[in-house]
Amino acid sequence: MTDIQKTARLINLLRINGIQGGLLAAEVLSFIASGPRTYKELENLTKTPVGVVSRVVNNMTPREKDGEVIEPRLPLLVRKKMKSGRGYELSLSKTAQELLSISGYST
Repeated sequence: MTDIQKTARLINLLRINGIQGGLLAAEVLSFIASGPRTYKELENLTKTPVGVVSRVVNNMTPREKDGEVIEPRLPLLVRKKMKSGRGYELSLSKTAQELLSISGYST
């Protein structure tokens, strides 16, 4: 399977599972698959403003809003507070690893 076919399959699986973001969502997942990343690193790697990256990440990450936990339909990312106390580090959930494996990527 070519890289284009793998990416197309990944985007299709994301769309089927209610994850919006298309190619950017697939790109974010692939960068995080190579190791934990910060929002700033993803902004630099994707050449996309941090606000856009943040919206895509929010569709794949459980988060708290107004004291209430919001669970995405398919939680693909794990967000951890960095030791410095500023910012977050993102890593793949087990679900994301399985999804990437089904798509043909190795994690």
